[in-house]
Amino acid sequence: MSIGIKLIGLGTSPDELTAAARRELEMAGGEVVLIGPLPPAYSTWPGAMQLQQYEFADETQQDWEEVVANRLLQMGIRSNGLVAALGGDPLASSIIAAALQKKAAGIALSIQFFPAPGCIQACLALAGVHAADGIYQIHAGRLRERHHPPFSPDMHAFIHALQGGETLGNVVRILSHQYPGSMRVSAFVLGDEGGFQRHEIALDALPSFASSKPLHAILVPPMKRESSLESFQETIAHLRADDGCPWDRKQTHQTLRLHLLEETYEALDALDREDLPGLAEELGDLLLQIVLHAQIATEHGSFRMADIVGGIQEKIIHRHPHVFGELDVKDSEEVLVNWEALKQSERRLEGQEESLLNGVARALPALAQAVEIQTRAARVGFEWREIEGVLEKIEEETGELRKAASMEERSAEFGDLLFVMANYARWLDVEPETALREACTRFRDRFGQLERIVHERGKNLQDLTLEEMDAIWDEVKDSED
Repeated sequence: MSIGIKLIGLGTSPDELTAAARRELEMAGGEVVLIGPLPPAYSTWPGAMQLQQYEFADETQQDWEEVVANRLLQMGIRSNGLVAALGGDPLASSIIAAALQKKAAGIALSIQFFPAPGCIQACLALAGVHAADGIYQIHAGRLRERHHPPFSPDMHAFIHALQGGETLGNVVRILSHQYPGSMRVSAFVLGDEGGFQRHEIALDALPSFASSKPLHAILVPPMKRESSLESFQETIAHLRADDGCPWDRKQTHQTLRLHLLEETYEALDALDREDLPGLAEELGDLLLQIVLHAQIATEHGSFRMADIVGGIQEKIIHRHPHVFGELDVKDSEEVLVNWEALKQSERRLEGQEESLLNGVARALPALAQAVEIQTRAARVGFEWREIEGVLEKIEEETGELRKAASMEERSAEFGDLLFVMANYARWLDVEPETALREACTRFRDRFGQLERIVHERGKNLQDLTLEEMDAIWDEVKDSED
């Protein structure tokens, strides 16, 4: 036996062993190391071969494949050669093969792979799906390391090597971030005689189904309607094309400015009303504006959607070293302080002025702008020590407003008073823009009730005195209790 490691794919039954794989197993005799469970159809081994099965680690633990690869390398180095076997095809369905290849390259240990007929092709044939339809293939061990599916909902996704209930539970949880629990998927089970059996199961029913069957892989079909960002970009690009829509073709960054603002406020309105279906719709309208701007920029060679996503991805990872790096933080306040420090360093690298307030957009609504300015100043200690200081400042600004003689002075003093009131709201953990919008909504609702009551009583608002209207207003407020 030559020095190194030979990794044999057993397929799903002895009939699937290639001639080269069978020869290697026969030459190894009883020195074959079995990784994981033997496929059900292998009730007996061909010829007089024997297996030595190793329980390397619990398959449900996060780094199971790494543990197995390290053990195999140690065994391969100490021996004159090692033959290892596992079900399926090592090149198509095992992370162990990739880990072995990477680790062996650093120590000049030879690795040979003996593939078996791929389970992927067999499962796709059972489901009547062709590779030309577009298929994303991923090992369950790779998917369980994610927090969101790394593939488009507009294509088939084949997830194989579903080892252990914990792995399947994590896979289902991650898939649920993109698909509804009622989504019907194909579940593939190893048959007793080899090959696979296909079952159609709801996504959220997979764990209970797998508790009684040796589930090997699942095939998730495309969503019934196109739902990927890429397909939406295609739609918008078509609208902007020569055979597209005349209105969309004539738009520019500037002509879309008002629409971007309107859609943002409509999304905020849905949030304020706690209308979640409405919020989903308004976020779609907002996304339309973003993709339109990206398409216009693409056509002009300014930037592309990939630049937008790549830029914000890089920025978010850089500003969360406590998640993606080695930094330790004790609470959310320390996160904000560190965030501001990182933004400052980014500005220095870009050659911008280092003012804390440079990043506050002047186009923000005035109250929101005031809160953001005060929040940034507070992060470096420019802040009252107690809330009483804010209240005293409100009294001071109110007094100055009363004394203001000219329109210019009244405007300036009123602005100062609003600025301090915004700070007071921040101390109370109240978002003043939202609070004022809610106050406007309450007034509109109450005034509408007042108008209805006056109309029902056969009167007109213009005919009522202020005292009469106040009395009806109080009726409306009391009815809300």
